[in-house]
Amino acid sequence: MERLTENKRNSDGTGVSKQSLIDRPGKGYPSNYARYIVTRLAELEDLEEQGLLLRLPCKVGDTLYCITPYVKEPIIEAHVLQMNIKQFYNKRIIVRIDVMNKMGESCYFLDDIGKKIFLSREEAEAKLAEMEGAE
Repeated sequence: MERLTENKRNSDGTGVSKQSLIDRPGKGYPSNYARYIVTRLAELEDLEEQGLLLRLPCKVGDTLYCITPYVKEPIIEAHVLQMNIKQFYNKRIIVRIDVMNKMGESCYFLDDIGKKIFLSREEAEAKLAEMEGAE
Protein backbone atom coordinates (compact mmCIF):
# COMPACT_ATOMS: atom_id res chain seq x y z
CA MET A 1 0.00 0.00 0.00
CA GLU A 2 1.33 3.41 -0.96
CA ARG A 3 2.08 5.61 2.04
CA LEU A 4 0.49 9.07 1.76
CA THR A 5 1.85 10.54 4.97
CA GLU A 6 5.25 10.90 6.58
CA ASN A 7 6.26 8.45 9.30
CA LYS A 8 6.69 11.34 11.73
CA ARG A 9 3.78 13.12 13.44
CA ASN A 10 3.00 16.71 14.34
CA SER A 11 3.42 17.67 18.00
CA ASP A 12 -0.36 17.20 18.50
CA GLY A 13 -0.23 13.65 17.10
CA THR A 14 -1.80 14.45 13.73
CA GLY A 15 -0.33 13.09 10.51
CA VAL A 16 1.98 14.92 8.13
CA SER A 17 1.14 14.83 4.40
CA LYS A 18 3.93 14.06 1.93
CA GLN A 19 2.70 16.85 -0.34
CA SER A 20 0.85 20.14 0.04
CA LEU A 21 -2.90 19.80 0.49
CA ILE A 22 -3.61 23.36 -0.71
CA ASP A 23 -3.35 24.04 -4.45
CA ARG A 24 -3.07 27.81 -4.29
CA PRO A 25 -1.90 29.22 -0.96
CA GLY A 26 -4.24 31.92 0.30
CA LYS A 27 -7.17 30.67 -1.80
CA GLY A 28 -7.90 27.53 0.23
CA TYR A 29 -8.57 25.22 -2.73
CA PRO A 30 -7.77 21.58 -1.97
CA SER A 31 -5.08 20.11 -4.19
CA ASN A 32 -5.49 17.04 -6.37
CA TYR A 33 -3.30 15.29 -3.80
CA ALA A 34 -5.80 16.17 -1.03
CA ARG A 35 -8.63 14.73 -3.12
CA TYR A 36 -6.54 11.62 -3.71
CA ILE A 37 -5.90 11.20 0.03
CA VAL A 38 -9.62 11.53 0.82
CA THR A 39 -10.48 8.98 -1.89
CA ARG A 40 -7.87 6.55 -0.53
CA LEU A 41 -9.22 6.99 3.00
CA ALA A 42 -12.75 6.29 1.71
CA GLU A 43 -11.50 3.09 0.02
CA LEU A 44 -9.87 1.90 3.26
CA GLU A 45 -13.02 2.68 5.25
CA ASP A 46 -15.09 0.74 2.70
CA LEU A 47 -12.75 -2.26 3.01
CA GLU A 48 -12.97 -2.10 6.80
CA GLU A 49 -16.78 -1.97 6.71
CA GLN A 50 -16.82 -4.98 4.36
CA GLY A 51 -14.62 -7.00 6.74
CA LEU A 52 -11.73 -7.05 4.25
CA LEU A 53 -9.31 -4.96 6.31
CA LEU A 54 -7.95 -6.44 9.50
CA ARG A 55 -5.83 -4.65 12.12
CA LEU A 56 -3.76 -7.11 14.10
CA PRO A 57 -2.90 -6.31 17.73
CA CYS A 58 0.66 -7.62 17.43
CA LYS A 59 3.14 -9.00 14.92
CA VAL A 60 5.45 -11.99 14.61
CA GLY A 61 8.35 -11.56 17.04
CA ASP A 62 6.40 -9.45 19.56
CA THR A 63 6.39 -10.42 23.23
CA LEU A 64 3.02 -11.15 24.83
CA TYR A 65 2.29 -12.01 28.46
CA CYS A 66 0.26 -15.07 29.46
CA ILE A 67 -1.39 -15.56 32.84
CA THR A 68 -1.08 -18.97 34.44
CA PRO A 69 -2.58 -18.63 37.93
CA TYR A 70 -1.52 -20.71 40.94
CA VAL A 71 2.09 -21.25 39.88
CA LYS A 72 5.34 -19.73 41.15
CA GLU A 73 5.61 -17.32 38.19
CA PRO A 74 2.01 -16.67 37.09
CA ILE A 75 2.95 -14.26 34.28
CA ILE A 76 4.93 -15.88 31.50
CA GLU A 77 6.50 -14.12 28.52
CA ALA A 78 5.53 -15.58 25.16
CA HIS A 79 6.94 -14.74 21.74
CA VAL A 80 4.64 -14.65 18.72
CA LEU A 81 5.72 -17.30 16.21
CA GLN A 82 2.97 -16.88 13.65
CA MET A 83 -0.52 -15.53 13.13
CA ASN A 84 -3.11 -17.27 10.98
CA ILE A 85 -6.54 -16.29 9.81
CA LYS A 86 -8.27 -19.56 10.54
CA GLN A 87 -11.72 -19.06 9.10
CA PHE A 88 -14.49 -16.67 8.30
CA TYR A 89 -17.72 -17.86 9.86
CA ASN A 90 -20.92 -15.85 10.24
CA LYS A 91 -18.96 -12.66 9.40
CA ARG A 92 -16.59 -13.37 12.30
CA ILE A 93 -12.85 -13.30 11.68
CA ILE A 94 -10.93 -15.86 13.70
CA VAL A 95 -7.22 -15.19 14.01
CA ARG A 96 -5.00 -17.72 15.76
CA ILE A 97 -1.82 -16.46 17.44
CA ASP A 98 0.83 -19.16 17.94
CA VAL A 99 3.36 -18.40 20.66
CA MET A 100 6.42 -20.01 22.25
CA ASN A 101 6.97 -19.72 25.99
CA LYS A 102 8.72 -21.63 28.79
CA MET A 103 5.98 -24.24 28.71
CA GLY A 104 6.26 -24.86 24.94
CA GLU A 105 4.00 -23.77 22.11
CA SER A 106 0.48 -22.53 22.70
CA CYS A 107 -2.16 -20.89 20.61
CA TYR A 108 -4.58 -18.10 21.43
CA PHE A 109 -7.30 -16.24 19.57
CA LEU A 110 -7.93 -12.51 19.24
CA ASP A 111 -10.73 -12.84 21.82
CA ASP A 112 -8.15 -14.06 24.36
CA ILE A 113 -6.26 -10.75 24.32
CA GLY A 114 -7.13 -8.92 27.51
CA LYS A 115 -8.41 -12.12 29.13
CA LYS A 116 -5.69 -14.81 28.94
CA ILE A 117 -2.89 -13.07 27.07
CA PHE A 118 -1.78 -9.43 27.20
CA LEU A 119 0.18 -6.96 25.09
CA SER A 120 2.13 -5.60 28.10
CA ARG A 121 3.33 -6.92 31.44
CA GLU A 122 1.45 -4.09 33.20
CA GLU A 123 -1.87 -5.22 31.69
CA ALA A 124 -1.16 -8.82 32.74
CA GLU A 125 -0.23 -7.77 36.29
CA ALA A 126 -3.42 -5.70 36.61
CA LYS A 127 -5.57 -8.61 35.40
CA LEU A 128 -3.80 -11.03 37.76
CA ALA A 129 -4.40 -8.68 40.71
CA GLU A 130 -8.07 -8.44 39.69
CA MET A 131 -8.32 -12.25 39.49
CA GLU A 132 -6.67 -12.69 42.89
CA GLY A 133 -8.93 -10.03 44.43
CA ALA A 134 -12.05 -11.81 43.16
CA GLU A 135 -11.19 -14.99 45.07
